[in-house]
Amino acid sequence: MTNKRRKNINCAGGSGTKNNDLVSKVGNQRSVVDFISSLPDDILTRIFSMLSTKEALSLCNSSRRFKHLSTTIPNVEIRVTINGFFSKFQSFSRFLENHDSVVEKFQLSNRTAGIISHVLEWLRLVVKDGIEEIDLKFDYSDLCPHIPASLLTAKTLKVLKLRRCIVDDLLSITGLKSLKSLLLEDMYISDDMIGLLCCHCESLQDLAIHKCTGFGEIKILNPRSKLETLILDHPYDDVDYFRLNISSLKTLLISNRRMNFSFISRPHIDDLVLCRGADLGITEEESENMKVNIINKLGNVRFLQLDGWAFEVIFIYFLSLNVKICKLQLH
Repeated sequence: MTNKRRKNINCAGGSGTKNNDLVSKVGNQRSVVDFISSLPDDILTRIFSMLSTKEALSLCNSSRRFKHLSTTIPNVEIRVTINGFFSKFQSFSRFLENHDSVVEKFQLSNRTAGIISHVLEWLRLVVKDGIEEIDLKFDYSDLCPHIPASLLTAKTLKVLKLRRCIVDDLLSITGLKSLKSLLLEDMYISDDMIGLLCCHCESLQDLAIHKCTGFGEIKILNPRSKLETLILDHPYDDVDYFRLNISSLKTLLISNRRMNFSFISRPHIDDLVLCRGADLGITEEESENMKVNIINKLGNVRFLQLDGWAFEVIFIYFLSLNVKICKLQLH
């Protein structure tokens, strides 16, 4: 009898320990929730900025403490799929209309044709109060949508990313003095556009051009430009010439089908990456152009990376030159 009682007491003691652990965990979770709830609104808004719009809205709707913060979410992201419902577009428009704080970042990924009127309305709502970043991506096979340049010329804009769209009067964005980073992808660009962007966007530091058409020459002749990084991914046609006179340029990445272009002068670059089509055989003409018009102009380059080249030709030629490159990578 005594043994049974001891066994029951031990069992009860074990169960009590587990219950105490559970109560302790629940108490810790409540403490965390209470701590978060006690934070001031400006800090909570910064926390929400690290979440997706969907996650931030779900969190706001989960507690009366956070409910009013749904109109202060600084980063607004929307993904429109092929099966998107127009009722959702209207509710999203109402969400932006009721937004009583500055939208710092607006990101749109659209796979549905025929909603450009909604997109333009969303842009009008977010740019009026001082937006800092706009990221637009249109991914469908129909004609590229037209975006009025007036919706992309906010004076506070620092980052602009445009993919597969047509901007009416793209030159008008050259007056953006606060713009620091610009990405253009799958768009039509004229020869003069790149140089004008670099010259007139006084604060522009990073420029990336991916799969764009319409130009055959990169001409940036502004020693006072602040451009530090230039990325050119040009798989369709070959760029013929690079005329670069930018003292601030640190990184230049060129991805071309063939290396048939020429450096008109010796660019001052810390890091240079040249990527050509690895599946294309290198011709004697391209090899000679590479020696005379490219490698001969690399006296001011410190780090060089070459992808898809005829390495034995390059290496032998390098040995015959006095090129002061600190690091060379071949892929």
